[in-house]
Parts: sequence; C-alpha cells; structure tokens
Amino acid sequence: MADFSEVKDKDGKVCGLWISDPKDANDPVYLAVLMMRLGVPQDACARVMAGGGRVVANTVDNKGGCFVMFDSAPPADSPNADCSNCRTKAFSTSEFEQECEKAGFVKDAASGSFKMKVGGLAGFGNSVFSQLANQQESQQATFNKIENQRGYRCRSCRAVYCMKCLYASAPAHSRGGKACPKCGDTFEHLE
Repeated sequence: MADFSEVKDKDGKVCGLWISDPKDANDPVYLAVLMMRLGVPQDACARVMAGGGRVVANTVDNKGGCFVMFDSAPPADSPNADCSNCRTKAFSTSEFEQECEKAGFVKDAASGSFKMKVGGLAGFGNSVFSQLANQQESQQATFNKIENQRGYRCRSCRAVYCMKCLYASAPAHSRGGKACPKCGDTFEHLE
C-alpha cells in the first residue's frame, strides 16, 4: 500500500488525499478501500467512484505523488463565485473592469491597466500639490479595495479566492506566483 495522507480544508474537513504512487491514485478499488478505512462520507466515496474526483499532480513540494480531490468542482465557465476563504464576492475580470470604470478609473488602451484621473484643481503651488496628493491617495485606496476583490480560480480544483486572501494566506508555488491552499496548483483570472 502506497503512502498517503489526508488533505483537509480550512475547517478541518477531509476534502482529498495525497497518495505517493500515481498508479494507486487512479485505481478505483484502492481509493474505495482507503476512503472507507478513513471514514470518508459515502457521498464523497460515491462521487469519486463515479469519476467525480480529480487527480492532480503534487506541485506543492518535492514529495511527488498526486492529490485525489473529493469535492465536485464548480463549472469552469461560471464567473459568479465567493472567495473560498473569506466568503466575499470575487469579481470576474469583466466585473473588476466595471467596478473600476464606476469608480472613475480609465483603462489604458496600450497597457490594459487602469489609471486614475487627477486634476481639476486651482490655487497656488503648495496648495495644489497638497490637494493633488490627497486626491491620489483617496483614489489609490479606492482602487486597492476593488483590486482586493478581484477573483482567481485554481486551474485544478477550481476553488476561487480573492486577491486579498491569496496574498495574505496562500503559499508560494514552486514555479512562481501563489499555490492553491486546497490542492497546490496555480491560478488563473476568474473569467
């Protein structure tokens, strides 16, 4: 029997297994015996046995093996999601852009990034500079708030996280960027 360990979500619930031998990770009889032995709920066992589980290569560390995830992933084309960690609404790319435009930011056609509009000030030197600094500070705080809700979806288990939670609590991925706290894979923008 291959080495294995339980994968738990942030609430301590078993949501998958790490299995050292990828051949065992794809063996339904092995998985059924192991899941029953660990007391995994019958609905999760049935889902995995019916092909609903996902086998994901371990890219979290150098121990190799695979993760077998029990939960059913949300549809890949569903942009409506809450952050798996903090449960706030995660913005899809189009929602992010709409929120930026509503807040008065302008999308730079060349770079694709959003820029703030500043100006409309009158007065003498130091007074204008002070007003401009306050205006920039206020707009940057607004942009940060919107950007913190930008959504990212795991490429494997399809879990969604907001940018604030990714930067605060997701581990680094060995190939750069952030790793999914549930399965260890990388992220893409929530579309």
